[in-house]
Amino acid sequence: EPLPESEPCDGRCNDANQECGPNNICICKDGYFPPAGVGGTCQPQNECADSNRNDCDKNANCIEKDPGYSCECKDGYEGDGFNCQDVDECNDKRLNNCNSDEVCINKGGSYECRKITRPPTKAPTNAPKIAQLAIPESLSPSLSSVPSLVPSKLSSTSPSQRQFSSIGKGAVVVGRPFVDKHGNTHLASADVQDDVFWSADCPSNINVKSANHTAAAMNALGKDWTRRALGEHASIASFAAFTIALMSNQAPPQLISESLAAAEDEYRHAETSFEIASLILGEPVEPQAIPPSSHDFGYNLADLALGTAEEGCIGETLSALKAAQEVDEGIDAYDGITDEMKAFLKDKVKTIVLEESRHAMLAWNTILWACTQDDNACKTVLKRKFAPGNLNAALHRYFPDNAALRAEGEKIFQRLFPLIDDDKVNNWGDC
Repeated sequence: EPLPESEPCDGRCNDANQECGPNNICICKDGYFPPAGVGGTCQPQNECADSNRNDCDKNANCIEKDPGYSCECKDGYEGDGFNCQDVDECNDKRLNNCNSDEVCINKGGSYECRKITRPPTKAPTNAPKIAQLAIPESLSPSLSSVPSLVPSKLSSTSPSQRQFSSIGKGAVVVGRPFVDKHGNTHLASADVQDDVFWSADCPSNINVKSANHTAAAMNALGKDWTRRALGEHASIASFAAFTIALMSNQAPPQLISESLAAAEDEYRHAETSFEIASLILGEPVEPQAIPPSSHDFGYNLADLALGTAEEGCIGETLSALKAAQEVDEGIDAYDGITDEMKAFLKDKVKTIVLEESRHAMLAWNTILWACTQDDNACKTVLKRKFAPGNLNAALHRYFPDNAALRAEGEKIFQRLFPLIDDDKVNNWGDC
């Protein structure tokens, strides 16, 4: 009951966890909640018992405090606890112990070393060949002449008319990860085998190895392209799942159509990458079956937006930036391969850059649409994925030793972020 105004409650509340509140009434302090019955003491709130009462990332541990709570990223992740990113142990040899005859496969919070196995030799089969990659005739010889990643007017262009750019410099893209409902990333294994499907259209008239090549250099380069091929291979499944997620959330047909087209792009990227790995290693490299996985599909725009922002808006945008640098200067630095092979690689990677840039724009358009449908989902993704600290961490993760590329990436985000800012979300209605 209120005390008389002449008798303030300060210092007279019967619980150390209470304080004097409005109308001269003792109330529980922040971080505490009232007792169930009359009397008793104010109890600490347990924000960690309910994920809806804390802002910890799904890959973080919530630690109860008295009062309040803190968030710490789980092993294999890095960040401030509110935004936790997977540590890609495969990008840093110091973080994995894979041997020279193994391919490092990054997983959510961990990694796996898989051997490139050699099954018993089989008699050749007459299996049909996979369709050969067609490079768009409009693709110009230099990436510097490819138009801007950001459409001049997002609402007025169709997918076939929209133009995208090389967006700068870095290492080759490995597609969008195939992630299950538990946050685990799934990739197939690779075999060197005689029955060829994905690498069936390997050109036989290219002189691959230069006179000064070494077996170690060719093996390392072949392993790298095998890993990239497995990433592109998994991206086909990723976009298949993304299409179902879009349909489960009643996304507009334009987004569904672009997602299906992206899956076809990733098929061609995988085929191309397996062909390149096979050329470099001198033997046909083929994927095995992708591992079993579980997925939940239902109406949940917040989850769709969070995954799309992380894997598409951030991941694919920066991967396209890295892939462009591979063409500009990375391929020329390859040891042990001929100029003819370098020209072949540049031609192939140019196509990947162009199409992965389009996939990145699909992700940004998806967030733009989601923000017009669910304000809470929009605020969640803006807070968790597009906060300056999270974007800065992503730039350092992709380009740890290249300040120029980080600056280029920051410019790209500055150009793209207004597309989904609160003042801009209504643009989707005209798309």
